[in-house]
Amino acid sequence: MRPSYWDWELTERNPFFIRIQSYESGMNSDVRPDFHEAIHLNVLLEGDLTCYDKTGVPRSSVPWITAPWEPHGGRHSSCAGAKYCMTVVSPDVLKKTLFRYGDNFFAFLSLSPEARFRIMEKYDLFRHGLRFAEEIRLCGTEDLLRCWKAVLVCFMDIAHDLPPLEPCSGEPSVYLRLLPALKMVGSGKNVICAEEAAAACRMSVSRFRALFKEIFQTTFASFELHHRLKSASEDILWGRLTVKDAAAQWGFFDASHFSRLFKQNFNCTPGKYRENALQGKK
Repeated sequence: MRPSYWDWELTERNPFFIRIQSYESGMNSDVRPDFHEAIHLNVLLEGDLTCYDKTGVPRSSVPWITAPWEPHGGRHSSCAGAKYCMTVVSPDVLKKTLFRYGDNFFAFLSLSPEARFRIMEKYDLFRHGLRFAEEIRLCGTEDLLRCWKAVLVCFMDIAHDLPPLEPCSGEPSVYLRLLPALKMVGSGKNVICAEEAAAACRMSVSRFRALFKEIFQTTFASFELHHRLKSASEDILWGRLTVKDAAAQWGFFDASHFSRLFKQNFNCTPGKYRENALQGKK
């Protein structure tokens, strides 16, 4: 199952988002993998929950952090039911807030999920996430100022207690090698070819295509097309653009070309997609 790009629409005025997720007892499900620029901090509040991310690393009752642009998602299971706090944070805003600790914290994020997990375990950094969860439990998610304070304190404490790390030292995440291409896909509306993406990543086209397919389980061309189709569909769904205007703005030849490719990828027309979504159907 290939990961999809997700835009949390974080800004300097809205640098974070918190959501409380609930799971029923006996739940066992697959979560579609996605990727985005935000940092994830997930902390269990109640019950039991075991997650296996795309790398196969298990996450249970302890907090875990997902790095920017890192594909994540996988199998989620719970025996007695669970409730956990999912927080997403703008990396740009957070890095400015951490001052001189920012570079070391982002060196930590550049490590593989397994290496990050081991460091958090060795230096008992999970306790900061658990204190964060308790603060959110007390103040709720509606008090934005208290929530933001709790988010900052948590990441500041983690950054403060990290051992000194060299950028990309240890076991660097392979996703970082593809970061320039991911940013191009995530921020652009024009067609991006593999040659442009490979050049941005300072790789040969053949190496870039092979590595991209290895990580994302699809070709770069299919991935890039899927992103533009999905992004255009969101503009249509929320009434921001007509089909004709969405096709033009997202790099398609015309509305007919867009509709044909959309139907091939989503098994329905853009109009039917909007109709189903508004009726609450998947």
